[in-house]
Amino acid sequence: MISISIIADVHTHTRFSPDGHDAAADMAASGAKAGLKALCFTEHVDIDELLNPAKAEKARLFPAARKEFPATKAAFAGKIDLLFGAELGQPFAGLDYTEKFLAEYAELDFVLCSLHGLPGRTDFYYIPAEDMNPALIKELLAEYFTELKRICVWGKFDSLAHITYPLRYMIGRTGSEIDLEPYYNAIDDIFRTIIAKNIALEVNTSGLRIPQYERTDPWRTLLERYHALGGELLTLGSDAHEARFVGAGLEQTARLLKETGFSKAVYYRKHKAVAYDL
Repeated sequence: MISISIIADVHTHTRFSPDGHDAAADMAASGAKAGLKALCFTEHVDIDELLNPAKAEKARLFPAARKEFPATKAAFAGKIDLLFGAELGQPFAGLDYTEKFLAEYAELDFVLCSLHGLPGRTDFYYIPAEDMNPALIKELLAEYFTELKRICVWGKFDSLAHITYPLRYMIGRTGSEIDLEPYYNAIDDIFRTIIAKNIALEVNTSGLRIPQYERTDPWRTLLERYHALGGELLTLGSDAHEARFVGAGLEQTARLLKETGFSKAVYYRKHKAVAYDL
């Protein structure tokens, strides 16, 4: 059972995400059993895949998620507050399409924005370990933080997901640490941008489950920098793609955040932040 101070997990994927495994009802039951008060389904909406004919059929699961959600929410009324969100990936892969999607799904409670891959490149998840040499890593990270800043300037979302996403695989698959100090100015610029726009920073716990990585995204060092710059809005997400991982790592992460100087986190209902004590 998760501590009562951990109220919400706002990054989860059901079978309506291409890489999700379990039904929404199973995810909700797992969250309720863990003691969560709120759970948000954030199915993948990867714009580059939606616009790719070879992948679009698999990627177009979101309408089905929308259709099923009201019945699932009703079934768990009084047990856990279910919220309907989206993980919007690579919005600049087709910005017109992205903005049409956001207009069409105006009822969303929460939009989490992520960058899984750079323009013209594959998702960082699919880059083989043997290709992750220092020169490529340096090139990719410089491009990544530049593109992430561009997304944040656009800013039509509630929370910025797993800002250190590429590092999960660069470190997790090579076992070699990577110094982020050369990118601190770019990262701080991203933090200043989201703070100014009242966009939250996600603390994603899935990296705790990755061997050789075993840390949150972002890491403590970056959380300290965000806090020092005046950042206050945080969302917590397990990034669960299976029911057994709903809520995983949230309690450990709450302790980390309190040690770092944070006292609250938020979740979103109809794009309005709901704060709770850690």
